[in-house]
Amino acid sequence: MNTLICATAVPRLRLILLTAPLIVCTLLISACSSTTTSPSSSTRFEPPPGAYRSTFTFLRGETGFGGISVTPKAIPEGTFTADISIRLVGLKASTTYLVQRAQEGVGGRPLGADGICQRAQSLFPWSASDAAAPTFQTVPLPASPGPLVTVTTAPNGDGALDFEFRTAMILAGTTNDVMYRLVDNDAAPTTELRSQCMMITAR
Repeated sequence: MNTLICATAVPRLRLILLTAPLIVCTLLISACSSTTTSPSSSTRFEPPPGAYRSTFTFLRGETGFGGISVTPKAIPEGTFTADISIRLVGLKASTTYLVQRAQEGVGGRPLGADGICQRAQSLFPWSASDAAAPTFQTVPLPASPGPLVTVTTAPNGDGALDFEFRTAMILAGTTNDVMYRLVDNDAAPTTELRSQCMMITAR
């Protein structure tokens, strides 16, 4: 009877010894994969609430996160009016940025609502060979001479801005492309953030 028990126990012991390292390796791999996964930027930052939203992409300068929202609203004049919100996280401390836009659907030029934003990229019909026009204009230009709209970061690099923008150049009910950007200097920016090309319908 004792011999039979020993004969049965030996194979079982061998099976346990063989499978134990496999179990340990599996647990280690699972632990490593769960601890090395880092959240993407999209999970860490969201643009402010609004009808049309976009994150900012850094073309030059420091890193961080930023976003913009544009919410059109109706006014009796029947022209474009919108509440605009900007949020910045982790940019250069105590720095002022100009808020600029490359508006299309103005000046009688075509391709103003194709979702490409040719003006921001200096492509036809906004290229160097077309009629001269600035690529980006600081808000509220050209609607009014000023004051120019800016956003300034705090000592920790965060910033926030909410303002209303109006222009008689865009009529209610029309849809046009626009791209926004932030720059620390209009003539020679060392930091530049750009939104996505946004197709916005005036109310």
